[in-house]
Amino acid sequence: MRAAATERGLMRGEGKKEAHKKEAQSGGSFRDLGRYSGYGMAWAFTTLLGFWVGLELDQWLGSVPWLTLLGAFVGAASGFYTLYVRFIVEPESKKDKQA
Repeated sequence: MRAAATERGLMRGEGKKEAHKKEAQSGGSFRDLGRYSGYGMAWAFTTLLGFWVGLELDQWLGSVPWLTLLGAFVGAASGFYTLYVRFIVEPESKKDKQA
């Protein structure tokens, strides 16, 4: 695949460096797609985990919908907190380390 991308770039009159640069940029898109979809799946997992824990506690205690709802909200909140840390806190700490 790398050779095909390089050959296409060379056929359009681009140098090898430009062709490799474009290929690296497109690879970054897939890397970002994997990272962000992983964050989304982690948020969904924490929400479902909280829902399941609440459901099990409801069945054990007989409190029917309340702990299920509470568990789903706690799971969603923990997922949002994780996203907040990944997107807001970590980039700022990286900027501080670089400065």
